[in-house]
Amino acid sequence: MGKSNALTGAAGEYYVAFQLSARGYAVGLTARGTKSADLLMTNLETGKSATIQVKTMTTAFVPAKKREPYWKWRVSVPK
Repeated sequence: MGKSNALTGAAGEYYVAFQLSARGYAVGLTARGTKSADLLMTNLETGKSATIQVKTMTTAFVPAKKREPYWKWRVSVPK
């Protein structure tokens, strides 16, 4: 059975939400099917908000060192 695109997309959204939360942003996921926005993000220090649309690919990872049991993905936040 092939991988589900919906599950891959959801995993990407949760991963980006995790990364942003770990960097101090307040993040909320939108309801499934919301057009143009997967996440809502607020900088708690400045009060600035943004909507984020996540695009997930199964090949967008960087393999970690051989002894590390996880993968790393590229996530960047514009200043």
